Amino acid sequence: MASYCKLRVTVIRGDHFVALNPGGTSNPFVTVTVGSQSASTEVQEKTCNPMFTSPALVFDNC
Repeated sequence: MASYCKLRVTVIRGDHFVALNPGGTSNPFVTVTVGSQSASTEVQEKTCNPMFTSPALVFDNC
């Protein structure tokens, strides 16, 4: 019998990302990799403490 998996990952926020932009900010995003599948959040402009409002990242057959 074949197995099936569905994984839903919700990224809510990040704290104290390294400031890489002039002016002491960054443009952070998060990439999650499960097996051979990857998904990323949207880029949050000019912040080191991003709040992510993207929908959950979904992985099938993980």
